[in-house]
Amino acid sequence: MLNAVDLGDDLTVAKITGSPGIHRVPITNSDLVSGHLKKEPSYVDCSSIFTVEKRLVVKTVGRLTDEAISRVKQKLRCILGV
Repeated sequence: MLNAVDLGDDLTVAKITGSPGIHRVPITNSDLVSGHLKKEPSYVDCSSIFTVEKRLVVKTVGRLTDEAISRVKQKLRCILGV
């Protein structure tokens, strides 16, 4: 989840992939508070951000540390020019 404010029934999320890319932030298992990556390193794809209804989320498979989330948000700010 990327949103810093409550979006009601929605969450803002990003895709995780095993392939590096220009708009992707590398993460390893040490970047997780909970969960486990199937492949290390993996990458948060900051060019693939979308909103999903909370009720459609079946389970949470992991959670990034605050420091890793900060790296993702910094990449998003660069992409969006803010």
